[in-house]
Amino acid sequence: MMSGQIYSRLCAIACAVMLMGLVSSVAVGAKVCIDKDPDGTLFGNLKQGDIGEGGETMCGPVAAVNGFLYLQRKYPQHFNSYLIGDKDDDGEPDTYEDMKKVAEILGGLSYMDCGPGGVSYNRFIDGKYAYMEEVAPGKTKYRAQSYHEYGGDHDWVADKKPPEIDFLVDQLKGCAAVEILIAWDVQSDEPKAHYVTVVKLCWEDANGDGKLQPGEEATIEFIDPRSGQREMGELTFEVWDEETFILIGYEEVPGSGLLVDAYVTMIMSQNIPEPATVVFMALGGLVVLIRRR
Repeated sequence: MMSGQIYSRLCAIACAVMLMGLVSSVAVGAKVCIDKDPDGTLFGNLKQGDIGEGGETMCGPVAAVNGFLYLQRKYPQHFNSYLIGDKDDDGEPDTYEDMKKVAEILGGLSYMDCGPGGVSYNRFIDGKYAYMEEVAPGKTKYRAQSYHEYGGDHDWVADKKPPEIDFLVDQLKGCAAVEILIAWDVQSDEPKAHYVTVVKLCWEDANGDGKLQPGEEATIEFIDPRSGQREMGELTFEVWDEETFILIGYEEVPGSGLLVDAYVTMIMSQNIPEPATVVFMALGGLVVLIRRR
C-alpha cells in the first residue's frame, strides 16, 4: 500500500504538472488560467452570516475554513479530517455545522481573536498557524506576504512591501490554499478590509511569457465569505509611492453592481510540506522509491 506521505507528494506532482503545463508554453495573446477547483467540489461554501452573533466580522475565520476543506479534499491522505473533523459530535465529519464550529473556534481569543473590527493580518497569520499546528502538527508548509509590518515570530512572513503577483501565481500553481486580505477606502477615516479564499486566476498573456504583468487583462475568482459562493473581479495594478499594488474590482454592496478598487495587502498560503515545485524536481527519485516498494 502506498504511504500517505508518498500519496501526498504525488498529488502535489500531479497538480504542478497540470498547472505548469498551462503556463510553460503559452502562445502570444493566449489566455492563461490557473483554476484549482474546475469542478467546484473542493472548497468550502461557509457564509459568515451563518455563524450567528458576531458573524458580520468573521470573514477571516470563514475564509480560512473554506480553505481547510480544500486542503482536506485535495490531499485526503495527508490532512484526513484533521482541520475540520466532527466538531458537533454527530458522527459525520466535515459537515457545514462542523465548519461553522471551526470558524467560531478560530475567531476565539486563542487564535484569531475576532472582535468588532474583525481580524488583523497579524492575528490571522498567527491564529491560523496556531490552530493548524495544534490539530495537524508538522503537516503544513506556510508562506505569507504583508504590506504592513508583521509583529510575529514566523520567518516565512515577508512584510513591509506590497504582496507580489508572482508570489500569488506561484502559490496557485503549487495548489496551495490561498487567502488574501483586500482593503479599500484606505485613505479615508473608515478604511474597510475583507478576507477571501482564492480559487482561480486568468489573464491574457500578451507577450506569451506565462507571467501576469501590468497591462495584461486579468480576472480573479474567490470564495467570498459574505455569500459562501465563488465570485469574480477584475485584477489590475497600481503604482503608489513607487510600489506596485495588486488591485481587485470588488462589489462592496452585494447586488449593487458598484465596484471598489480593493488593494491586496496580505497573502497567506498553506500547502503540504514539500512545495510542488521541489517535489516536481524530485520526481525521478520518487518513481524509483515507489517501484522498490
